[in-house]
Amino acid sequence: MRRSPDAQDYKTKSELKRTAETALELAKALSALNPARLQDLKLGERTQELVEKCQRITQNVAHKREVQYLAKHLREIDTGDLRERVFAQSESSRQDTANHHRLEALREQLLDGGDEALNALLQSKPGLDRLRLRQLLINARREREKNLAPRAYREIFQLLKADPAAADD
Repeated sequence: MRRSPDAQDYKTKSELKRTAETALELAKALSALNPARLQDLKLGERTQELVEKCQRITQNVAHKREVQYLAKHLREIDTGDLRERVFAQSESSRQDTANHHRLEALREQLLDGGDEALNALLQSKPGLDRLRLRQLLINARREREKNLAPRAYREIFQLLKADPAAADD
């Protein structure tokens, strides 16, 4: 029996496809999350079981089938809030990673650029401790030349990380 387009619960074929695609995208994202982040989401019991089952299965075809089954389950429940939380977490993670890479690049510029790079950084970020940073750079270069443990190299990163304005370049 066909429903008339005037019915409230009527969905076009395109709407059904879009719903299925978004549910599949969410299912793939959930199955790729690490267990700690999965616990933070506080999923329902059934959803949690299905996600864990997806993560346990590693064979390509079987994994794909389980992800599709999870997507089917997600289509049956309200996932608006869950979708926002999952993708907000991944965006936050991407921003953290990008910030980390910026700080690493800045550290390399300081090590390779010498006093000019240090002076340029200190002009733009006057809150940094000039003497401490200069000594760490000297020690890090020495460590690099002598193949020592990169203690000062790591301390430079921590010093830059502690200054919230250092990563804003």
